[in-house]
Amino acid sequence: MSITEDAVELCSYQPTGGPHALFRLPEQKEWWSRKVSDRVRGKEQPRPDDRLYRCRQCGFAISSRQARLKVCGSTTHRFVNPVGIHFHILCFSSAPGIFNHGEFTSQFSWFPDYQWCYSHCANCFTHLGWFYRKDRDGFYGLIIDKLKESPSA
Repeated sequence: MSITEDAVELCSYQPTGGPHALFRLPEQKEWWSRKVSDRVRGKEQPRPDDRLYRCRQCGFAISSRQARLKVCGSTTHRFVNPVGIHFHILCFSSAPGIFNHGEFTSQFSWFPDYQWCYSHCANCFTHLGWFYRKDRDGFYGLIIDKLKESPSA
């Protein structure tokens, strides 16, 4: 089953609080234990007519347009971190070209009740954003300026 921008809304969070309807990740071998080559060349390969998001630094395939995901009602969000750096992120349900790194933390999380860790390009290790999780639910928030979109072919 593919996930499209229109098909999934991750949560209904509003600044005053509210319920969270979470997207459940597919039951499979844990994503962090698979080799990058398995994630990129395996079943997670995008359809030939889909457009890819690539690392702007090295051109490595990170995710696809098909994997965009609505989180809190939108696929994109703008945030400012605690030191004042502005980020514009795009949310994805999967990102086979990502290597996640670091301990999960809930400090300064932009999405309530979610922990995050850093997400890097699995080819050149450029920081591209963050992976957010709550129990077995999760999504990627990737920095738009660090991605470029291109045809999959």
